[in-house]
Amino acid sequence: MQNPASNGTRLLKQNNVGKTQIINNYLLGEISIIIGVLLLVFSPFTIIYPPFSLVLAISGLSLLLVRGFKFTLTKKAQSIALIVLLLLNVPFAIAFGKERSRLEQVNQTQLQNQQQARLDEKQRSNELANCLQRVDSLYRKGEIDLALLELDKADLLAEKDAEKADVNQIRIEVSLVKAKQLVKRHQCNMAIDLLTSLHILDTSNTNVLYQRANCFVKVKHIEEAVKDAKRAMILGHIQAGKLYDKINPLKKRIAYYCTLCEDGTYSEATGQGACSHHGGVARWNYPVYETSRKYE
Repeated sequence: MQNPASNGTRLLKQNNVGKTQIINNYLLGEISIIIGVLLLVFSPFTIIYPPFSLVLAISGLSLLLVRGFKFTLTKKAQSIALIVLLLLNVPFAIAFGKERSRLEQVNQTQLQNQQQARLDEKQRSNELANCLQRVDSLYRKGEIDLALLELDKADLLAEKDAEKADVNQIRIEVSLVKAKQLVKRHQCNMAIDLLTSLHILDTSNTNVLYQRANCFVKVKHIEEAVKDAKRAMILGHIQAGKLYDKINPLKKRIAYYCTLCEDGTYSEATGQGACSHHGGVARWNYPVYETSRKYE
């Protein structure tokens, strides 16, 4: 017969083992839930590498579903499943790390490029300002040719629209003086070419139009001179208006003859009864004039 005491001891040990297994299974399940939640929470932060983010989300959901549906898995099976899911994430985690390092390197390179671009822009802007200062100094000294050479350098440095507009206006001011020098040396055709290039830069500059009109007069190209003077006059250049009247004056000519009545009215009648209702005829064959210009 079996000893009752030994049977009791054996039953107690079995109960203790069962309780231990239950506790271990519970702890393993809770660990699975915690890991699953962590994987789901962490997955959006790895979106820069979508495959890794997707694997994390799937792994987290798998751990939660297994626990939620209470699949009957042994402790060993649960441990293996947990390890397998975690190992599946290892290569994706490595790839994620590489992708993160690559993006950090790209961002660092972009930041360095932006900093360098700002430095280059500041240097370019300073060089342009210095160049324009030299232009102004040379212009004041009357060294027009040297000033124009500096303006060529300024053209290369000017990149923004406002900068280009400023350089063009300065070029026009300096070149107008150059054109006057050419005229004094009787090089009017060269002056016209220069002024034409300035007109392309600013078609509404009245000083350019007026000066070119004077050059055209000197080379006997009156029709071209009239066009420039008229354009400058319309834009408000007073001296251009005087030049226009000088080279294209109003001319008076007889348009036709009529009969002038005593009250100052006109009549086309030439026979008896003309101006009968206007006090009679004051003058026969009275000339009526009209004015015109040679170039309209």
